[in-house]
Amino acid sequence: MTFVGFTITAITINYTLTIASFDQKINKMDTKTIATPEDWNNLWANKITPWDKGASSGALVQLLEENPIGEGKVLVPGCGRGYDCVLLATVPQKDSTESKRQVIGLDVSEIAVQSARDWVKDNDQIPTGVKERVSFLLDNFFTFEVPQNGFDTIFDYTFLCALQPPLRKEWAARMASLLSDGGQLITLMYPLEEKEGGPPFSLSVELYSELLEPQGLKRIVFQKPAPGRSHISREGKEMIAIWKKG
Repeated sequence: MTFVGFTITAITINYTLTIASFDQKINKMDTKTIATPEDWNNLWANKITPWDKGASSGALVQLLEENPIGEGKVLVPGCGRGYDCVLLATVPQKDSTESKRQVIGLDVSEIAVQSARDWVKDNDQIPTGVKERVSFLLDNFFTFEVPQNGFDTIFDYTFLCALQPPLRKEWAARMASLLSDGGQLITLMYPLEEKEGGPPFSLSVELYSELLEPQGLKRIVFQKPAPGRSHISREGKEMIAIWKKG
């Protein structure tokens, strides 16, 4: 896909660590203790970031190709290095030629936020107009100051699964409160499998419905990523949905 002179399959960077070395490091950790901003910042400081695949999600690319995702203000909580933020600011509304989305990436890790800012600033592939519409905020998802009228779109991927399970109902209520009337929550659901411990903690399609429907969010799109659209290690473990408020 090419938009405003920027070719998009997935926005990528090169890795210096292998998947094997990631797995080796993560297996040495007590992941049940990963709950505070300091915990997440320490992971970034020690380059233990197995959730960072070096690219935006192919499943999100597919969703944007096939569905009308509106313009306006967009939030990406747990944004990491910001690949999906840039993608959302780059790919235009369906049947349009240029995106006008203003995208905010939010993270509790100071290192993650600085890494995202540096990656966008130093990446010559990203057009200046896109860079001007992407910003990164160091703050807490549950308490940060919400812009007037909320957000038109929120994208959640590897964020819910990173939260300690007792926070899930609070996550759903906060998502609903952050959305403007008629706003959309995009959930790339992962990991859809039975597993012990986390993060990432095991999720299910049913759980998303149990959390979001009581908050007044209705699922309007539900699809499985096409073959090759998921990151290799996540094939068959994710689905993507759009939930509309009101």
